[in-house]
Amino acid sequence: MPTRSQRHLVEQRGYSSGGQPFSEGGFSPTLKQPTVGSINPTTGVHGAADMVVTITGTNFTPQTQVVLDPLSAPSGGAQATTYISATQVSFVMKLTNYTGAKAVGVWTRTGSFLSPAGIVYNVT
Repeated sequence: MPTRSQRHLVEQRGYSSGGQPFSEGGFSPTLKQPTVGSINPTTGVHGAADMVVTITGTNFTPQTQVVLDPLSAPSGGAQATTYISATQVSFVMKLTNYTGAKAVGVWTRTGSFLSPAGIVYNVT
């Protein structure tokens, strides 16, 4: 059975200092997939000033990365992401770089998640 400090490490990060999933004596944490519930704002105008977009969901970590059009690379790609909490992250939408509807996905060390249908950022 892991010690109290080892359990705390798992609860905080879920990974050992070497970056591998923490497991000791048969104990291994259940790592949860992230979810995306909403984004705000949902639209912007092509060519306008960059806009901060906040994503609300669950199971975000400090390593969470926002990805635009994750299934259409290289037209999208990883965005510089700010971790706010386990339920919110944000990124800067560069409105001069995109047009049309962009699917918003998130990636964490526990797995990736593509936004559900209807949760997209629209650049008009």
